[in-house]
Amino acid sequence: MLTRPKQDNHLNRKIGKAIFTTFFFSYLYLISLPAIAQVTFHGKVTDSKGEPLSYATILLKSVSKGGQASANGEFRIDNIPAGEHEVEISFIGYQSHSSKILFEGKTVKKNFVLKATSQALDAVEIRAETEAEEMKRSGYSVALIKSAEFKNVSPDINQVIKALPGVNVRETGGLGSSFNLSLNGLSGNQVRYFIDGVPMENYGSALTLNNFPVTLIENVEVYKGVVPIKFGADALGGAINIVTDNSPGTLLDASYSVGSFNTHRVAFNGKYAPADKGYFVKLHSFLNYSDNSYDMQNVPIEDELGNLKEQDAERFHSAYTSAMINAKAGLTGKIWADEFSIGYLHAQNHREYQHQDLFITKAFKDFHGENSSDLATLNYRKNIGKLFFSAYANGGVVKDTYVDTSSVEVNWRNEIIDSNADGEFFENKRLYTVTDRIFRANQFVSYDLGDLHQLQANFSQNYMRRKGHDDVDPFNTAFNDPSHISKSVLGVAYRIHNPANTLNAEIFGKQYWYSGETRYTETGEAKTVKSDANPTGFGLTTGWTATDDLGFRFSFEKAYRLPEGYELLGDGLFINISPELQPEKSYNYNLEADYAFELSRFQFKIAVNGFWRESSNLIRLLAPNPRDTRYVNLSAVRAKGIESSLTVSFDKHLTFSGNLTNQSLNVRDSEAKVPNEPLLFGNASLRWNILPNVSDKDLSVQWQFYYTDKIYMAQVYHGSQGKKIIPTQKYHSASIDYAFASGKYNVALMANNVLDALVYDNFRVQKPGRAFYLKLRYVFEKE
Repeated sequence: MLTRPKQDNHLNRKIGKAIFTTFFFSYLYLISLPAIAQVTFHGKVTDSKGEPLSYATILLKSVSKGGQASANGEFRIDNIPAGEHEVEISFIGYQSHSSKILFEGKTVKKNFVLKATSQALDAVEIRAETEAEEMKRSGYSVALIKSAEFKNVSPDINQVIKALPGVNVRETGGLGSSFNLSLNGLSGNQVRYFIDGVPMENYGSALTLNNFPVTLIENVEVYKGVVPIKFGADALGGAINIVTDNSPGTLLDASYSVGSFNTHRVAFNGKYAPADKGYFVKLHSFLNYSDNSYDMQNVPIEDELGNLKEQDAERFHSAYTSAMINAKAGLTGKIWADEFSIGYLHAQNHREYQHQDLFITKAFKDFHGENSSDLATLNYRKNIGKLFFSAYANGGVVKDTYVDTSSVEVNWRNEIIDSNADGEFFENKRLYTVTDRIFRANQFVSYDLGDLHQLQANFSQNYMRRKGHDDVDPFNTAFNDPSHISKSVLGVAYRIHNPANTLNAEIFGKQYWYSGETRYTETGEAKTVKSDANPTGFGLTTGWTATDDLGFRFSFEKAYRLPEGYELLGDGLFINISPELQPEKSYNYNLEADYAFELSRFQFKIAVNGFWRESSNLIRLLAPNPRDTRYVNLSAVRAKGIESSLTVSFDKHLTFSGNLTNQSLNVRDSEAKVPNEPLLFGNASLRWNILPNVSDKDLSVQWQFYYTDKIYMAQVYHGSQGKKIIPTQKYHSASIDYAFASGKYNVALMANNVLDALVYDNFRVQKPGRAFYLKLRYVFEKE
């Protein structure tokens, strides 16, 4: 595809400037490093039975360096000055170990064995809490999900995070369908997504949470309310960061699942990262396919005379295929870099549209879309003494193609009602491609001002240029002239971190820069609309650990969220342009407490979180009809609510967990309820470990229950009852998984929506009914 030289030059200047900014400061940092001998320290922390102590703390007292072990107990700390240092290893419920070690040569390897104290709690429960408590100490409201217990039974990340308090995931259909995630009263793009700190914004539909396999990740961090400045995000009220495995060693993790609606999913996760070699190679990939041929109830079926009748029908044009390969290689433990790596990601999908996402009034027979994403990433990080610096640059091309060239129109029974149509959805046939050229970069630096104080700064840049062309419809001129969006965020923070686990706090400020240029044609006339905004945000967090079992956290932020590409520019297909959109603004408050205690052989954990959001200019999708769908700014909205959770464990055998969220979202001027948002929802699960005392085998059974109260589909005023609602939804799921040969071989059976309940989501679009899946998984792991 040819583009105008003027716009290409403009893009190149933008990208070149961002690359220069990122790596000029990296270069200045590198040449300032002292030429001293430095050593890599690695090993493993286990208990007396040889079981790994996940996330144990390793501290070198004399040089104020340290880190945490990975999920399998392994650790690696780079760039330790040569000489003798005192090393302390600690883990809750175990006796700390302290010894002096001589660091010389390139690497030092040492394994540690900790003895349990007489008051030690269940090791599995401790592992789940330890890292989460470490992250929460500074006052952030964050949930940390370890993927280990879900890797055998959960197909994608959405299935894991929707079990968290305050999180509600609503999909428009089966595998590969679009979804809307709600977090503490805010949803959609108001919640940001990251992979290892790199934003997934504009990654394309081939790479989203509902098709990213759990087996490819180490854990998931879910931030509610305030988001740390290191992400460089314009998140209005939350973020989800997918963390992959960065520990040394060799890993091969391969899985295959098959199930209802002709669904097949393959995932591969491999790495070769010898601790003493100073380099690593990683490969993540997946392949998904499903017919999505589930039954739909009460769909409108049109006969040859144009009469409509509601009948049941099976979906016949909903197949979905997606695939990804992500390769990364780099150097570690060098005097000039703790890590320097390059990566390449290719993802693609093919999606058949049975109907438009928000409307089921019309069925399609051939209409489909394809997406491809090709992205390259450069990463760098370095820690020396009290100074830490990290940077990344990420850029590439994302293409979306929509094919509406059929001459046949059908009804929901796949019966032809028109054989002379000019396309199924549009007034004319279309073969339309939208190309996004994207670039983003991020630089983060922190400096320790003694043992308790730290300064942080982060600067991120994000640029997107969109161009389109139609090979069939000459009247479709959307994005013939390219449009673009540029965003930058500067964050500065001052942090007080107390290792004694008593009081921690952080204050921060954020400056946003945003500019956009929308080009479009209206009634034959070319128009250009420019947008810009430069708001300033700020906030604070504080965490107080009153006792080892009781903690409190408070956070506040004046936050902004800048418009996305398809919100402002549209997609040239379903969504029209909205060049007048303004940034969203919100005052966010969070107050959270949790308490853990024991009664005999039972362990309890209780958590309560209250939130309050005073938001204005919220960007919402307005869809009065299939041909007029666009994003608009709402007036001021108040969201407030409370979420609570309870976890009860009995020895190593049985664990019950449940949570409930009750929230209200009202337009402040009229007190009308914001439509299409869940107000009361929760879930519960019961897990039984049948073989708790067998070291090389694991057999578990799990039951899950999900509840969502009725959802209003139109604004409802105080004291009135809306007529258009999504009814209350209740459904159950169950699974059984068996692992043997110390987790090398795994097999699981899963049943979703066991009772075949009628479940709806976005705009009352029906979701799949009862479904069964079988999953096989093989894991080879070596230090």
